[in-house]
Amino acid sequence: MREQELKSQYNLAFNLYNSLSQRLDQAKLDLQEKALVLSVLQPGSVPLKKSLSDVGFVSVLYYRLGFISSSGFIFLKNIYYQVNK
Repeated sequence: MREQELKSQYNLAFNLYNSLSQRLDQAKLDLQEKALVLSVLQPGSVPLKKSLSDVGFVSVLYYRLGFISSSGFIFLKNIYYQVNK
């Protein structure tokens, strides 16, 4: 009788341990899926030559582009209102 009781307790503890072990493994897998994976491809370095983009050139280019597009909008707006009068 005592042997059966001990076997029953052993089986219960063993099943509980297996269940908790499986939950722990599943939690580790879930954590790995959610973890952000980053890797450094190249370390940072100081550039040896100046980049091709020039701030003055880009600002003048966008200024001209804005002027041309706004002038075109005003021109087309006036034509639209003249045709629909």
